[in-house]
Amino acid sequence: MDDQFDNGKAGNLTIKDVARALNVSTATVSRAISGKGRIGEDTVRRVKEYIREHNYVPNAIAQSLADQRTYNIGFICPSPQEVGAQYFYYGCMAGIYEALTDTPYDVLIIPDGDRVDGRLERALEKRKIDGAIVSQALVENHAESRLREAGVPFVVVGSLPDKTICQVDHDHRAACAELTRRLLTGGRRLALMGGDLSQYVTQDRLHGFLSACREAGVQEREDLLYLGLDGSEQTRAALEKALVAGAACLVCMDDRICGMVLSQLHHRGLRIPQDIQVASYYDSALLESYTPAITALRFDAQKLGAVACRMLLDQMEGRKAEAVETVGYDIALRASTPATE
Repeated sequence: MDDQFDNGKAGNLTIKDVARALNVSTATVSRAISGKGRIGEDTVRRVKEYIREHNYVPNAIAQSLADQRTYNIGFICPSPQEVGAQYFYYGCMAGIYEALTDTPYDVLIIPDGDRVDGRLERALEKRKIDGAIVSQALVENHAESRLREAGVPFVVVGSLPDKTICQVDHDHRAACAELTRRLLTGGRRLALMGGDLSQYVTQDRLHGFLSACREAGVQEREDLLYLGLDGSEQTRAALEKALVAGAACLVCMDDRICGMVLSQLHHRGLRIPQDIQVASYYDSALLESYTPAITALRFDAQKLGAVACRMLLDQMEGRKAEAVETVGYDIALRASTPATE
């Protein structure tokens, strides 16, 4: 396909013009640009210097055919409903786009929440992606095995027991334990409002909560642990039980659950922090701007996405990549949990 780069742009300059100026074949110029095939280093240098001097840009589609790449990175995420309900995914995608600046890669969003429509399978069968970023670390996540079988490099945003899989995450156990220790000062009775244990992040946050309680000598009580909350009705029932159990502070595992808890408290006419205190293991603009502002752990989803993308690019380009990366966190102590004596 000697003319495969003829649609390159630099005025009317084509690959044939480059070949004619350097007295080489169009196939030689094509190989020098794509890096494929046997060609001398001096010839590669001459071609690249010429196209750089003349601002020649190869056609992206033709170049992808030449080096057998799609220049697409798959962002594998839950269902659109879940993505729309959580700010985390928007931040993560923003970080990915940031890391792809000045690269030829684009992002292909692949919802794979319930695996019913088989979008990931179609993307792999049709070779639509060169690599992937998996946005969730699930106990039963088949995306990793399918990507491995297809030979597609990938990075997981989250913590997995298998440390041979490239992954990037915050230290949720340490972060949640630190915030819980601060909330336990003054003898606060805490109730944990949690999500789905099929996610490793939920397990890590639960571990951090329980470890801090044990360190403080607080006895674990089942009537103050509410897990698997996945809707307003479940949250309402859990809140009623927590109030009956004498909870002074509701600790929510993420901003979505916290939003449901705040809605239920408002419906009941309960004031924060006068009647009940609230904290979250994940911050968002909603919690920061709420009146009063909600105490929360601040994780940088955008940085997670950017680090995951750079790790993936290292894999794809044959550079050495760390298998596990950890990103830091901050604690925002706000008016929803005033200091106790």
